[in-house]
Amino acid sequence: MLPLLPVAALIAAAGLRSLAPPWRRVLTVALVCLSAVQVSAAAFAATPLARWTAFGVPLVFSFPPSPAEWPHRQILDVIVREAGGRPATVSVVPNYNFFSVSNFRYYAVRDRLPLRLTRAWDEYPLGVDFVILKTGDLGPDFSIAKPKRIMERLAGGDPALERAFPVIWQGSLPDGSIGTVRRRSVAPVAEVSPSVLAGRFRDGVARFLDPYARDVEALGVELAYAPDALLKGEIRQVRVLARSARVAEFSRNGAQLRLTDLRVTLEEVLINPHRLAASGEIELLDVGKIKVEQLVVGEEDLRAFLTGFRGLKGLSVGLEEGAVSVALAQRGPDVAGRLELLNGRGNSPLAVRAERLSLGGISLPRFLVHWVFRHYDPAPRLARLPLAVELGRIRVEPRRIVISSGP
Repeated sequence: MLPLLPVAALIAAAGLRSLAPPWRRVLTVALVCLSAVQVSAAAFAATPLARWTAFGVPLVFSFPPSPAEWPHRQILDVIVREAGGRPATVSVVPNYNFFSVSNFRYYAVRDRLPLRLTRAWDEYPLGVDFVILKTGDLGPDFSIAKPKRIMERLAGGDPALERAFPVIWQGSLPDGSIGTVRRRSVAPVAEVSPSVLAGRFRDGVARFLDPYARDVEALGVELAYAPDALLKGEIRQVRVLARSARVAEFSRNGAQLRLTDLRVTLEEVLINPHRLAASGEIELLDVGKIKVEQLVVGEEDLRAFLTGFRGLKGLSVGLEEGAVSVALAQRGPDVAGRLELLNGRGNSPLAVRAERLSLGGISLPRFLVHWVFRHYDPAPRLARLPLAVELGRIRVEPRRIVISSGP
C-alpha cells in the first residue's frame, strides 16, 4: 500500500480544495482528530477501535509496543568482538517474527557493523563465519523447512557440523526459547593421516560434483596442501580436470551445458575434515577463488543451453571470429546484434559488449544500445556471485568459445 499513499494524499488534497473555506476548516480539524485516534489505536491500543469490525474485519489492527528486550545488539557485539572487527558473514537460521535476518540486519546497518547477514543455507554453509540459532518457534510453517533441518543437525544429530561450528554464546530469549551463536572454528581431525584424508577427498569429488556435473569423462583431481593444514580442512589448491562434462543445476532441472577440455582451480579451500573422515563426504565451507583456466564450448552446445532458459526459446546463436551473432524472436520487436565476450573488470568475471544492435529490424544508435541490451546483459548478475571467479583469456572462434590461460 505504501506506493499508493502519495497518490491518495494528492487526491485528498484536491478534494479538500474543492470545498468552500468554512467546510474545508471543519473537515481538516475532523480529519486531524480522526488520524490521531487511528494512530494511537494502531500503535498503542489506546482506544478500543480494534474491537470494532466491518464485514468481519477489524477497523484497526493494534500492535502496541512490546516491553520484551531481544538481545540483537548483544549478539552482534559478541560476533564483532569474535571477528576482531573484520568483515564476516552471519547466517540467521530462524525466521521468527522478532528473531530473523531482518531484525539483525536493521541493527547491523544502523550501527554500520562490518557484517553481511544471510538466511539459512541450502546444502553447505559456504562462506558462513557465524550462525545464529534459536530453539522453539522458528517462524511460519511455510518458511522454516531449512531452519528445521539445520536445527535438527545441530541438536546432537550431526557431530561433524557441531565440531566445525562450536558454540560461543548462549542465552535465554523473551519467548522462553534459547538463542545460540556458533562460530566457524574447525578443530583438526585426529583419527586419520593427511595422506588418507587426501585420498578420501579425491574419491569424494565425483559424488560432490554429481548435483552439478554429470557424464564426466577422464576426471582428474590434483591437490596442493600442507599436511597439518589438511587435518584442519585447509587445502591450498584443488585442480579439477576433465575431458568433457555436462553441467547444470540438476536438482532444479536447470539448463544443461556441455563443456570439453575442462580445467578449473579452486584456491584457499576449506572443508569439514570431520565429515570427510567419518563418511568420505566433502562438505565445502569456504573457497577463496575459483579460476576457470581452460574450457571449450561448442556452438551447438551453447545454443541448446541458452534456449533452455525461459524467454530465450526464440534465440539463434552463431559463433564467428571474435564475436557472437545473436537474433532473438520475441513478443514485440525482435532483437539482433553482435556480442563481444571480454574478461570482466571489478567483481564480474565476464563482460559483454553489444554492437550492431537492431530492434525490430531498425539499427539503434550507439547511445540506445545500452538501454536495450541491459535487459539481457549477464554481467551485473555475475558481479553478485558469492565467490570470486576468474576466467582465463576468452576467445570466440568459428563454432566454439575457448577459455585458456595459455597461448
